Amino acid sequence: INQALSSLFTFGILILASRTLPVNEFGIYSLLVVAMVIFSLAPQAFVLMPMMSMSKDFNTLKPQIYSNLFIFFIFLIVSLGLVVFLYYFNSSLVEKYVSLMPIIFWIISFQFHEFLKRILYIGDMHKETIFYEIVKAVCALVSLTFFFILNEGLNIDDILVGISVGYLCFSLVVIYKIDFFKIPTINPTNNFRKNYA
Repeated sequence: INQALSSLFTFGILILASRTLPVNEFGIYSLLVVAMVIFSLAPQAFVLMPMMSMSKDFNTLKPQIYSNLFIFFIFLIVSLGLVVFLYYFNSSLVEKYVSLMPIIFWIISFQFHEFLKRILYIGDMHKETIFYEIVKAVCALVSLTFFFILNEGLNIDDILVGISVGYLCFSLVVIYKIDFFKIPTINPTNNFRKNYA
Protein backbone atom coordinates (compact mmCIF):
# COMPACT_ATOMS: atom_id res chain seq x y z
CA ILE A 1 0.00 0.00 0.00
CA ASN A 2 2.88 2.37 0.81
CA GLN A 3 4.44 1.78 -2.59
CA ALA A 4 1.09 2.12 -4.33
CA LEU A 5 0.44 5.47 -2.64
CA SER A 6 3.95 6.70 -3.42
CA SER A 7 3.73 5.65 -7.07
CA LEU A 8 0.21 7.07 -7.38
CA PHE A 9 1.52 10.40 -6.09
CA THR A 10 4.36 10.44 -8.65
CA PHE A 11 2.17 9.38 -11.58
CA GLY A 12 -0.63 11.71 -10.48
CA ILE A 13 1.76 14.69 -10.53
CA LEU A 14 3.05 13.63 -13.97
CA ILE A 15 -0.52 13.40 -15.30
CA LEU A 16 -1.34 16.80 -13.77
CA ALA A 17 1.79 18.30 -15.35
CA SER A 18 0.98 16.78 -18.76
CA ARG A 19 -2.53 18.25 -18.64
CA THR A 20 -1.63 21.75 -17.42
CA LEU A 21 1.79 22.53 -18.95
CA PRO A 22 2.49 23.43 -22.58
CA VAL A 23 4.49 20.83 -24.52
CA ASN A 24 7.88 22.57 -24.10
CA GLU A 25 7.38 23.05 -20.37
CA PHE A 26 6.27 19.45 -19.91
CA GLY A 27 9.45 18.37 -21.70
CA ILE A 28 11.54 20.42 -19.25
CA TYR A 29 9.57 19.02 -16.29
CA SER A 30 10.08 15.45 -17.54
CA LEU A 31 13.80 16.14 -17.90
CA LEU A 32 13.91 17.39 -14.30
CA VAL A 33 12.19 14.21 -13.07
CA VAL A 34 14.72 12.02 -14.92
CA ALA A 35 17.60 14.15 -13.60
CA MET A 36 16.24 13.74 -10.06
CA VAL A 37 16.35 9.96 -10.46
CA ILE A 38 19.97 10.16 -11.63
CA PHE A 39 21.01 12.51 -8.79
CA SER A 40 19.30 10.15 -6.32
CA LEU A 41 21.53 7.21 -7.28
CA ALA A 42 24.53 8.22 -5.13
CA PRO A 43 22.57 8.76 -1.88
CA GLN A 44 20.68 5.54 -2.58
CA ALA A 45 23.87 3.54 -3.15
CA PHE A 46 26.05 5.00 -0.39
CA VAL A 47 23.51 5.78 2.34
CA LEU A 48 19.95 4.53 2.00
CA MET A 49 20.45 0.95 0.78
CA PRO A 50 23.42 0.18 3.11
CA MET A 51 21.46 1.72 5.98
CA MET A 52 18.57 -0.65 5.28
CA SER A 53 20.84 -3.66 4.70
CA MET A 54 22.79 -3.19 7.95
CA SER A 55 19.83 -2.30 10.19
CA LYS A 56 17.33 -4.90 11.34
CA ASP A 57 15.37 -2.41 13.47
CA PHE A 58 15.63 0.98 15.20
CA ASN A 59 18.04 -0.37 17.81
CA THR A 60 20.62 -1.42 15.21
CA LEU A 61 20.09 1.83 13.28
CA LYS A 62 20.46 4.20 16.25
CA PRO A 63 24.26 4.11 16.66
CA GLN A 64 24.83 5.10 13.03
CA ILE A 65 21.94 7.46 12.25
CA TYR A 66 23.94 10.69 12.58
CA SER A 67 26.81 9.27 10.55
CA ASN A 68 24.45 8.28 7.75
CA LEU A 69 22.80 11.69 7.92
CA PHE A 70 26.20 13.39 7.66
CA ILE A 71 27.17 11.28 4.61
CA PHE A 72 23.73 12.00 3.15
CA PHE A 73 24.33 15.76 3.61
CA ILE A 74 27.64 15.51 1.72
CA PHE A 75 25.98 13.84 -1.26
CA LEU A 76 23.13 16.34 -1.12
CA ILE A 77 25.52 19.30 -1.20
CA VAL A 78 27.43 17.78 -4.14
CA SER A 79 24.14 17.16 -5.97
CA LEU A 80 23.01 20.75 -5.38
CA GLY A 81 26.37 22.03 -6.63
CA LEU A 82 25.96 20.02 -9.85
CA VAL A 83 22.40 21.26 -10.25
CA VAL A 84 23.46 24.89 -9.90
CA PHE A 85 26.31 24.35 -12.38
CA LEU A 86 24.06 22.62 -14.93
CA TYR A 87 21.33 25.24 -14.52
CA TYR A 88 23.66 28.16 -15.18
CA PHE A 89 25.44 26.27 -17.97
CA ASN A 90 22.04 25.89 -19.70
CA SER A 91 20.39 29.04 -18.34
CA SER A 92 19.66 30.48 -21.78
CA LEU A 93 17.57 27.39 -22.56
CA VAL A 94 15.78 26.73 -19.28
CA GLU A 95 15.46 29.95 -17.25
CA LYS A 96 12.35 31.04 -19.18
CA TYR A 97 10.65 27.80 -18.11
CA VAL A 98 11.83 27.19 -14.55
CA SER A 99 13.64 29.06 -11.75
CA LEU A 100 16.58 27.67 -9.78
CA MET A 101 15.16 28.09 -6.24
CA PRO A 102 12.10 25.84 -6.76
CA ILE A 103 14.44 23.16 -8.15
CA ILE A 104 16.68 23.39 -5.07
CA PHE A 105 13.67 23.32 -2.71
CA TRP A 106 12.31 20.28 -4.57
CA ILE A 107 15.60 18.35 -4.45
CA ILE A 108 16.17 18.97 -0.73
CA SER A 109 12.59 18.13 0.28
CA PHE A 110 12.51 14.98 -1.90
CA GLN A 111 15.85 13.65 -0.65
CA PHE A 112 14.93 14.14 3.02
CA HIS A 113 11.59 12.49 2.34
CA GLU A 114 13.44 9.47 0.92
CA PHE A 115 15.85 9.36 3.89
CA LEU A 116 13.05 9.44 6.46
CA LYS A 117 10.97 6.91 4.55
CA ARG A 118 13.83 4.40 4.76
CA ILE A 119 13.99 4.95 8.52
CA LEU A 120 10.27 4.16 8.72
CA TYR A 121 10.84 0.96 6.74
CA ILE A 122 13.66 -0.08 9.07
CA GLY A 123 11.40 0.57 12.05
CA ASP A 124 8.70 -1.62 10.45
CA MET A 125 6.28 1.32 10.62
CA HIS A 126 4.37 0.54 7.45
CA LYS A 127 0.91 1.43 8.79
CA GLU A 128 2.17 4.80 9.98
CA THR A 129 3.83 5.38 6.61
CA ILE A 130 0.45 5.04 4.91
CA PHE A 131 -0.85 7.93 7.02
CA TYR A 132 2.27 10.03 6.26
CA GLU A 133 1.89 9.35 2.53
CA ILE A 134 -1.71 10.56 2.71
CA VAL A 135 -0.56 13.72 4.55
CA LYS A 136 2.02 14.29 1.79
CA ALA A 137 -0.57 13.90 -0.98
CA VAL A 138 -3.15 16.15 0.71
CA CYS A 139 -0.62 18.92 1.44
CA ALA A 140 0.67 18.82 -2.14
CA LEU A 141 -2.87 18.85 -3.55
CA VAL A 142 -3.84 21.84 -1.38
CA SER A 143 -0.68 23.72 -2.44
CA LEU A 144 -1.19 22.97 -6.13
CA THR A 145 -4.85 24.00 -5.92
CA PHE A 146 -3.82 27.25 -4.27
CA PHE A 147 -1.28 28.00 -7.03
CA PHE A 148 -3.78 27.01 -9.72
CA ILE A 149 -6.38 29.44 -8.38
CA LEU A 150 -3.82 32.18 -7.68
CA ASN A 151 -2.16 32.06 -11.12
CA GLU A 152 -5.15 30.76 -13.12
CA GLY A 153 -3.04 27.77 -14.15
CA LEU A 154 0.18 26.02 -13.24
CA ASN A 155 3.78 26.40 -14.39
CA ILE A 156 6.82 24.27 -13.53
CA ASP A 157 7.77 26.44 -10.55
CA ASP A 158 4.26 26.03 -9.09
CA ILE A 159 4.36 22.26 -9.52
CA LEU A 160 7.83 21.91 -7.98
CA VAL A 161 6.94 24.09 -4.98
CA GLY A 162 3.58 22.35 -4.56
CA ILE A 163 5.03 18.85 -4.41
CA SER A 164 7.91 20.10 -2.27
CA VAL A 165 5.36 21.29 0.28
CA GLY A 166 3.97 17.74 0.27
CA TYR A 167 7.42 16.25 0.88
CA LEU A 168 8.12 18.83 3.58
CA CYS A 169 4.84 18.06 5.40
CA PHE A 170 5.71 14.33 5.28
CA SER A 171 9.14 15.03 6.78
CA LEU A 172 7.84 17.37 9.50
CA VAL A 173 5.16 14.91 10.62
CA VAL A 174 7.68 12.04 10.74
CA ILE A 175 10.21 14.09 12.73
CA TYR A 176 7.44 15.23 15.11
CA LYS A 177 6.06 11.72 15.64
CA ILE A 178 9.27 9.69 15.92
CA ASP A 179 12.05 10.46 18.37
CA PHE A 180 15.08 8.88 16.70
CA PHE A 181 17.51 11.80 16.48
CA LYS A 182 18.41 12.12 20.20
CA ILE A 183 20.91 9.30 20.03
CA PRO A 184 24.71 8.81 19.92
CA THR A 185 26.61 8.32 16.70
CA ILE A 186 29.65 6.53 15.38
CA ASN A 187 32.50 7.90 13.29
CA PRO A 188 31.21 9.01 9.82
CA THR A 189 34.45 7.84 8.18
CA ASN A 190 34.08 4.32 9.55
CA ASN A 191 30.41 4.33 8.64
CA PHE A 192 31.18 5.41 5.08
CA ARG A 193 33.72 2.56 4.77
CA LYS A 194 31.05 0.09 5.86
CA ASN A 195 28.52 1.56 3.47
CA TYR A 196 31.05 1.53 0.65
CA ALA A 197 31.90 -2.11 1.34
